[in-house]
Amino acid sequence: MDSYTVPELLRKTRTAGRVNARRVAITFEGRDVTYDELDERSDRLALALAAQGFAKGDRVGVLLYNRIEGAEVFFTVAKLGGVVVPINYLLKAQEVRYILDDCDATWLVYEQALGATVDGLRVDGDTRRYIGIETSGDGLRYERLIDGADVTALPDHEVRSNDLFLLQYTSGTTGVPKGAMHTHSTVLWNSFHQIVDYGITADEVLLVVPALCWAAGFHDLALATLWHGGRLILSPSTSFDPGRFLATVEEHRVTSVLLVPTVLKRVLADSGFEKHDLSSLRIICSGGEPAPVTAIEEAQRKLPSCTLLQVYGMSEFPTMMLYLDAAHSTTKAGSAGAGPAAPPRSGSSTRRARTPRPVRWAKSSAARRPACSATTASPRPRRAPWSAAGCTPATSRTSTRTASSTSPADRRT
Repeated sequence: MDSYTVPELLRKTRTAGRVNARRVAITFEGRDVTYDELDERSDRLALALAAQGFAKGDRVGVLLYNRIEGAEVFFTVAKLGGVVVPINYLLKAQEVRYILDDCDATWLVYEQALGATVDGLRVDGDTRRYIGIETSGDGLRYERLIDGADVTALPDHEVRSNDLFLLQYTSGTTGVPKGAMHTHSTVLWNSFHQIVDYGITADEVLLVVPALCWAAGFHDLALATLWHGGRLILSPSTSFDPGRFLATVEEHRVTSVLLVPTVLKRVLADSGFEKHDLSSLRIICSGGEPAPVTAIEEAQRKLPSCTLLQVYGMSEFPTMMLYLDAAHSTTKAGSAGAGPAAPPRSGSSTRRARTPRPVRWAKSSAARRPACSATTASPRPRRAPWSAAGCTPATSRTSTRTASSTSPADRRT
């Protein structure tokens, strides 16, 4: 279905019976935003930007800490047929300028706390449009745009599933950053796989610890949770506090979270760990580096009803390509996938029992269409890296994504 695009993720949830009881999409620092509010506010912002001259294909830089407006901008750009360009808030002004110039971004959404960085971008002859959140200087004001929008039906911008939607820039550790190109279709497929692989339902409460500007922010379980009517608890971007993390899990009955091993070790070592009820947690995903065996064993001891999954992915997608289940977490430490299972014995089932509920073991999301990647640990001849959409060799890290001819909507059950 060529018209099934990222905005349908919200529209589907608003009309579906499978949604959490309070219909809350995102919670951030005591503020709840329902699916209806998120859809309506992004509609109003889209109308306002269209009135300001936004055209299909416009690139929009997003320079924000974690906050609800980040999600609103994400869906707004999708509705307009634009291209969202998340920018790491840790970058210096010259590094931000490089990305904006490289992708020819004509808009930048930023917040007052990052105003000093934006001031370093403004030069004579700059034609870029700036949209400020909680700002008082020149440029467009975010809330004024939403409040002043003409409340009418959003016009059809003829957005299609194979339109470019996301430029996810790499870190540039071996050179300048490069933008991984993603269409609506590849973004949706990346999330669709996770619904199945990680058993996501409308009861999911995902605590989003990574920054939304990173690939792991939106694209490791978050969009999949929204797609199925679950709820996101958004953490502040800076100054991670293990005690606050534990209290948040207990207060909101969090069911899933992604933690890099360094953060996982800080959480397990917190002096107040035993004081909190963490029984709601069913999975902890860990990636970015191998998790130490000592941390794995400690997590299994302290959280016996929670499954620790070591995951591997990339900005070029899939973001959660492989994962290693709890049963193999110590025997194959340092791995992110246990390879093919041994053939089942006669009369036995190939499905393994899971606690607290089924999660497929040593599975590669990339094995499903449209993503392609080697999925076993057995020796294979080396071959060219593969693009995540069209199953064709990629010539560089900046792989052009070709949307699958089959939309995720056609695979819904």
